[in-house]
Amino acid sequence: MYEKDSEFLVPEDPRFESLRKRDVPVKAQRSKSSDEFTEGQYTSQFYDVCTPPIASIIRAVLLFVVGTVLTVIGSLLLAGYFDVAYADRTWPVLTLGLICFIPGFHYSRIAYYVHKGYPGYSYTDIPGDD
Repeated sequence: MYEKDSEFLVPEDPRFESLRKRDVPVKAQRSKSSDEFTEGQYTSQFYDVCTPPIASIIRAVLLFVVGTVLTVIGSLLLAGYFDVAYADRTWPVLTLGLICFIPGFHYSRIAYYVHKGYPGYSYTDIPGDD
């Protein structure tokens, strides 16, 4: 499906096979000396068992849509495309649009990448209600 592009890892990479087949969290492994590193220190314990935070994803998509609409309207008002009766309201509309757009896009992108199975993304990256 994906090819290896420079140094980026792809979903078909055999190094991720153990993560794909894991059904339960792996217990942390203690190294024999304090200077050694183990694989358990770098793997997520909740990779496959985490459920998607539906409410947070809905809020992220809503923020993304509202932010997009307000940013477009603010940009058109600022450019003079619409006849503005109160010109002092264009900057707040554009600012609110960007404030809504940025986190909405960020968390919607994370949810999309997790859904598609890109490595390095997890539902634990999306803040939830718990």
